[in-house]
Amino acid sequence: MKNLVILIMIVFAAGAISVQTGCKMKNKVAKTVVASENPNGQSDKPIVESKPEAETPSAEIAIDQTSSSDLSVLNPSAENLRKSVENSQISKVAAVRLGEGGKISWAANLQNFNLPLIPTETFDASAAENSMAQRCRAKLKCREERLEKMRKDFEIMQADKIKTAQTERGEQSHQIVDFITAPTKGSAECTDLINFRDRLISDGFKRVIFYTDGDHECPTPITTKRFAPDAKVIVLQMPLKGENSGAAFTERTKVLEQIFTGDGVTVMPVVSADREVFDKFLR
Repeated sequence: MKNLVILIMIVFAAGAISVQTGCKMKNKVAKTVVASENPNGQSDKPIVESKPEAETPSAEIAIDQTSSSDLSVLNPSAENLRKSVENSQISKVAAVRLGEGGKISWAANLQNFNLPLIPTETFDASAAENSMAQRCRAKLKCREERLEKMRKDFEIMQADKIKTAQTERGEQSHQIVDFITAPTKGSAECTDLINFRDRLISDGFKRVIFYTDGDHECPTPITTKRFAPDAKVIVLQMPLKGENSGAAFTERTKVLEQIFTGDGVTVMPVVSADREVFDKFLR
């Protein structure tokens, strides 16, 4: 009996030690991380409320580089597009120059650009308050002063993150426009819009912006092929070099509307695509 009592005491003692040393459950998963109270009176880490990350869509920007277009109308449109890209929450942009180097095929590599997202976290006052030591939470003045300090720390940190992201997005958006508006290299024998359309469909992007004059000169038969139902496509029609005929422009619009079809496809003159159009498209 004496030995049994001693054994029981040893078991309880071991349990007490286990509790005091704070053994952790192996399968426990922490879903929220909050700052802990600093006993030395140093600044608390800011508390943020993480919002669920929405799917960040990718966009493709393509241009018909067969050198038949009047590119004088391109720069104003490209600048509107650049500003929209810079201020959107698009995280990835792929750009391609179709018909580059005098080729009538779409055999051109995509140039990929990765843009950091603008931070959207918010200060979580409840989490911040819970992170304080009980002795501070029990005192109104202490709690208010510490909460205000943590809020200011968060705002400073957030402002720095936003500025950094905006700077990087601005630089990347300029690189995208420089790539799209670079001088044409070589002059293609003809323009094969069917070939270009099939490339844009095969790339599989859900947002596509395509600059072209709409002049299908190659003997490839005109066919209709629809983009995916969830794809949004803007075909921006540019004039031909030296063009002064509205009737000819309209005829090419009809051809573009026949080639580029789908629930989310829009064909419009390049001069009609202002900043508002691009902002709505990239939203």
